Amino acid sequence: MAIKHFAIAAALALSLPFAHAEKVLKYAHFQPAKEDQPKHAAALAFKQYVEKATNGSIKVEIFPAGQFGKDQPTMEAVKLGTLEMAVAHDGAIATVYKPIGVLGIPFLYDSHEHAWRVYDSKWKDGFSADMIKKTGIRLLGLADNGVRHFTNSAHPIHTPADMKGLKIRIQPSPVFKTMVEALGASPSAIPWAELPTALEQKVVDGQENGVTNILAASLYQYQKYATLDGHVWSIHGYTMNERFYQGLTAVERKAV
Repeated sequence: MAIKHFAIAAALALSLPFAHAEKVLKYAHFQPAKEDQPKHAAALAFKQYVEKATNGSIKVEIFPAGQFGKDQPTMEAVKLGTLEMAVAHDGAIATVYKPIGVLGIPFLYDSHEHAWRVYDSKWKDGFSADMIKKTGIRLLGLADNGVRHFTNSAHPIHTPADMKGLKIRIQPSPVFKTMVEALGASPSAIPWAELPTALEQKVVDGQENGVTNILAASLYQYQKYATLDGHVWSIHGYTMNERFYQGLTAVERKAV
């Protein structure tokens, strides 16, 4: 009888770690691990909220500053499931799902409100479903990434003709490449983490980004001129591996 009781106790003990096993959610973004950086501050808030809302069943591990690599390797990691979640700009997402590039067409929206009518529309929901089907990546949501403007270290830009001959850093997007070429400049796709060094070493003359990103990365240290043209309403996406998402409980899905 004692042996039987021992066997039952042993079986229960072995089952406990699995019954209470937490899910680890690796969360990557591209900004430095500083609380004054918007994407890192958002990551910290996400971690606090999700761990509390799930009563610890999900543990969030934050990987800032592009620790999973550049744009495409990071998104490929989400696609494969070696990374559960990444917050990435539309250009990075376009490396695995090109159709998202349509959201970055220059001067597509009349206003901030117009842009968000599109981002919150049923069209976006269909767009997201297609992304899951073709990549295995779920677009949890979109967030503002700032209205994009040009900066450069060469001269003021008053007309499109002033762009001629400038070397401009762009995110890896066919839409942005076409835009810069149409303005007479030379586009160069450089990862976000490498941008400050590229500007400092004059690898490129300028770049285009939202004011928040320009300030967050202190790009003004290397750029003398800013042209507040607002050519693109930029977004970043909260992306998650679909297999991981499907493995969550209803409470956990609501939390993320």
